[in-house]
Amino acid sequence: MTSFIIEEVDTSDIPENELSEFVETTDIPIVAETQEEGMLTDEMPSENDFSDDSVDDKDFKLKDEPSTSNSNKVTKILKSTRKPSVIPDKSQSNLLRKFMNNEISYNDYVRKMGTLDDLDDISDLSEDSNDSPMEKIKKHGKRHAAKAETHHAKKTKRALPPALQGLMGQANLCFARGDVALAEKLCLEIIRQEPMTAEPYLTLSQIYENTEEEKYNQLLLIAAHVNSTVFQWSQVAEIFLEKGNLKQASICYAKATRCDPKDLSLRIKRLEILKRLGDEKHVLHCTFCMLGFIPKDQHEFLIERAKWVVQEYHKDGQITKSLDAMLKAYSKVPEHFSTQDVHSLIDLLIKDKQYRKCLNVFIFHTGMNVSIKQTGKNSYEFSNIYIPDNMLMDLRTKMCICLIKLEASNLFEYLIDNVLKFIDVDNEGDCYLDIPEALMLLEQYTFALRLLNPLVQSETFSLAAVWLRHADCLRALKRYPEAIESYKSVVQLSKHLEARLTLAALLKQEGRMEEALEALTQDPAVEVLETELLKEKCLLLKELNRVDEYLQEGYKMMLRSSDCDLRKNRNQEVDDIDAPQFSKGDNEPTVADDWNLFLDLVNTAWTNIRYVQLQRLSFAAMSSRRLQSHIREIDFIGTIACLYNKEETYGYNKIREFFNTDREKPRFWILFNLIIYHTQDSRFNRFVMRLFEKVSPFTTKVPPIVYMLLANYCLLSNSYKHALNHYDEIYRRFQQPLVAMILAILYALIANQKHSNRKQNLIVQAINYMERYKQTREPEAEAEILYNTGRLYHQIGIISVAKQYYEKALAVKNPFIEKHKELLDLRMEIAYNLHVIYKQCGNRAMARKILYDNIVI
Repeated sequence: MTSFIIEEVDTSDIPENELSEFVETTDIPIVAETQEEGMLTDEMPSENDFSDDSVDDKDFKLKDEPSTSNSNKVTKILKSTRKPSVIPDKSQSNLLRKFMNNEISYNDYVRKMGTLDDLDDISDLSEDSNDSPMEKIKKHGKRHAAKAETHHAKKTKRALPPALQGLMGQANLCFARGDVALAEKLCLEIIRQEPMTAEPYLTLSQIYENTEEEKYNQLLLIAAHVNSTVFQWSQVAEIFLEKGNLKQASICYAKATRCDPKDLSLRIKRLEILKRLGDEKHVLHCTFCMLGFIPKDQHEFLIERAKWVVQEYHKDGQITKSLDAMLKAYSKVPEHFSTQDVHSLIDLLIKDKQYRKCLNVFIFHTGMNVSIKQTGKNSYEFSNIYIPDNMLMDLRTKMCICLIKLEASNLFEYLIDNVLKFIDVDNEGDCYLDIPEALMLLEQYTFALRLLNPLVQSETFSLAAVWLRHADCLRALKRYPEAIESYKSVVQLSKHLEARLTLAALLKQEGRMEEALEALTQDPAVEVLETELLKEKCLLLKELNRVDEYLQEGYKMMLRSSDCDLRKNRNQEVDDIDAPQFSKGDNEPTVADDWNLFLDLVNTAWTNIRYVQLQRLSFAAMSSRRLQSHIREIDFIGTIACLYNKEETYGYNKIREFFNTDREKPRFWILFNLIIYHTQDSRFNRFVMRLFEKVSPFTTKVPPIVYMLLANYCLLSNSYKHALNHYDEIYRRFQQPLVAMILAILYALIANQKHSNRKQNLIVQAINYMERYKQTREPEAEAEILYNTGRLYHQIGIISVAKQYYEKALAVKNPFIEKHKELLDLRMEIAYNLHVIYKQCGNRAMARKILYDNIVI
C-alpha cells in the first residue's frame, strides 16, 4: 500500500531550482495510487510539450503549461513508506538506473540481480528428504500449484502512471515517425522515473535491433525480467531462437517455465534446445522434472520418458534418482505398466531397500495377497499369505526376497516349499540363488541349505558360487567335515581365494596339516600368485618348523615387490628373471608386516646356518620397493651374509657403499678387513690408496684401523720395510699396544731373514717394542702378555727365556678368564708351544705331561 503527503506552499517561498518538484494547481487533484516515485498531473501532456530543446540526455524534466488561475499555490507530492515486495523494487530500480546511465556493466547488473542467467529448473523432490518418493510427488505437485498461484499474483503487469503513459505513447509515435533520437530520450526519461515497467525497454530494444545487437538482447531480457510473464519470456525466447542464440533461448524458456510450471509445451521446447546444445546433463535433469507434469492421458509418452531417465541415471549408479523417476510415472498410471516395466520397478525398489512398497506392487500386479500388521517403526507381522500358481518365476523369487528382507520368519517354511514346488531346479535353478543369500544374511542357514542342496546336486547349476554358499552355511552350522568337502569343490572349480583360505583354516583346525599346506600351495607356472595365500603358507611352515620350505616361500614373498632393474643397478646377481606374477589384492600386507617377516626369515636362516638363503633373502629385500625405508639395515645384513657365505666380491662392493656415506664407524672397517682377509683380490689396496688421496692421513676422524690396512697389506705382501714404516708412523700417532707388538714381530721377522744385516740390533728393537707392549697393555691381560712375549723369544730362538714366559703364563690365575674360558683362555695355546720346546730338547716325557695336563679335547 502506497501513501502520499500533499503539501501546499507559496511559490515566493521556494527557490527557483526547486520549483520543478511542484505541480501548479488551483484545486488539489485526487489521483490514483502509484507504485513508483514520479510526477502526477491531472492532464495528459500533449505532443507540443516535448521539443528537442526541452529534453536532456541525462536528466529529463516534464514542462507543464502555466495554469490560467491566478493562484500561486503549488502542490508537492511526497512518497511515504511502502511495503517491500519479494525482491525489493528499490534495489532493482537503483540497479536498472545505474545500468541505463552506464554506471555499471550489464554483467555486473546480472551478477547483482543473481537471477537472469539461472539455467536450473524448478527443483523436484529436493525437500522433505524423509518422505517417501510417492509422498514427495504429491507434495511436489501441491508446491507447484502454490508457487504458480503466488507467482501470477506477484508478477502482474506493472502499469505506468497516467502522466508517463502519455509520454510512452509519445515515444512510440516518435519512433514510428522515424525520430529515433527523441524516442530514445523519452524512453530513458520514463526509465529514470519508472524503471520497473517493460514498455520503455521494449521500445528501446526495437530502436537498437538493427544497430547494436548486444544492447538489443540485454534490453529484451530486462523487459522480460521486470514483467515476468509466460508470454513475455516466450516472446523473447523466440527472438533469440530466430537469431541462433540457443543458450539465451534456453534461459528464457526456463524463466517461462517458472511462470507456468504446468505448461508442458514450454518444457518440451526447452528440451529440444538443450539437445541441440548437446547439454546432456540438463536434458536429463529437465526430463526428470517434466515427468511430474505430464498428464495421465499421455501415459505412453510419460512411461517412455521415465524409462529413458531411469536408464540414464542407472548408468551413473544413481539408484535413488532412477527409482524416483519410475515412481513419478507409476504413481500416475500404474495400470499402464507392462510386465517388463513392473520388473524394472521391483528391481529398483529392492536395490533401494523399499521392500514394503515392493509388496504393494506385487499385490496390485500379480494377485498375491498377504495380511500385514505393523508392529513397530520398521517391523511387521505377516499372516494369511496367498501366492498364485501362475506367478512368473522371476516375480516369485523377488517376492520371496522381499518377505525375507522384512523378516517374515513365520513364512519362511511356506516360501521355500513354494519355490521348490514351482521352480524347476535343473532348468531354472539360477533364478532363486538370491533367496538363500538373503536367508544367509539373516543367519537362517538351515533354510538356506534346503535350497542349496538341490542346486549342488544338479549337473547344470553345480557351480563354484553355489558350492561356496553351501560351504559357508555348513561352516556356520559347525558341520566342519562336510564344509571341508564343499570348500574343496569350490577350489577345484575356481581356485577361489577366500575359499582356499577358509579351507586351509578348517583343515588346520582339524589337525590335517599336510592337506592345509596343499590347499595353500600355488603353482607359479600356471597361475598368478595370491599374496595372502603365500603369507598364510609361510606362517604354517614356520609353525611346522619346516625351515627350508619356509625360507623358500619367504623368498617368494620378498620377490613380489622386487625390481630387476634396481638389482642390476646395485650390481646384484639376477638369477630369477622369470619371477612369479603376483595379484594385487585389497588385503596386501603392510610394510611393517613385510619388514617383520624379513627379520624372522633372516633370524631363521642365521640360526639354522643357511647362509646361501640368507644372502638371497637379503638381495631380494634390497631390491624391494616396499622396504626401501629399511635399506640401510638390509644392506648391512646383506654384507654379513656375503661374509659368511664367502661371497667376497659382493661383500666388497656392499662395504664400499657404506664407505661412501659413513667412513668413520670402526665396524665397517672391521668388516672390510674381514672380507679382504678371505679374498685374493688386491683391489682393496687401490681403494684405500684413493681414499687416502681424498683425506689428510692422521688428521681426520678416520679410525686407526684404516691406516692399519695399508700396513697389513704390505706385511702380507712381504714388503717388510714398507710395513715397518707404516706401523712405526701409526704407533707414534696412536700409541696402541697392538701396534707395538706387531712392530716387535716385524723386527723379529726381518732379523730371521737369511740375508739381513745387523741382526743383533733388529732383535734388540724387537725386544724393545715388546717391552712397550707389556707396559701399555692392561694388567688384567697378564697371561696374554706373557704368552706373546714367550712367542717373540721363541721366534728369535732364545728358547730358555721363551720357556720361562710360557711357564709363568700357565701359572696365572684370573677369575675373569675362568668365567669366559671359551673366549679368553690361552692355556691350550701356551701348553702346545711349551710342549714343542720340550720335544725339540728331547724331553718327550715332559712334553707328553704338558699335553695331558693342559689340553683336553
